[in-house]
Amino acid sequence: MSMADIFGWIGSALIIIAFAYNNIRKRPPDMIFNGINFAGAACLAVSVWQNFNLPVFLLQVIWMIIAVYGMGSLILRRDNSVTDAGDGQNNRG
Repeated sequence: MSMADIFGWIGSALIIIAFAYNNIRKRPPDMIFNGINFAGAACLAVSVWQNFNLPVFLLQVIWMIIAVYGMGSLILRRDNSVTDAGDGQNNRG
């Protein structure tokens, strides 16, 4: 089995795990979900680079961009909630 095949199997498994995890949970996606999706897409991108397939490669790049966007949104939301909580305490009285 080539390294490209190994990356392909790992990437596929990670994306399936993330998809199952998201459907089993009761809450919206979090950093674990987006991180696993990013890692899975990155592994699949490495895999298809060996035997280049443009549509599949672009799909993985877009998948990674969406995962990074999701992680960034979570970070910004977390930062805003900390800031908002601080502002609310200062306005008491």
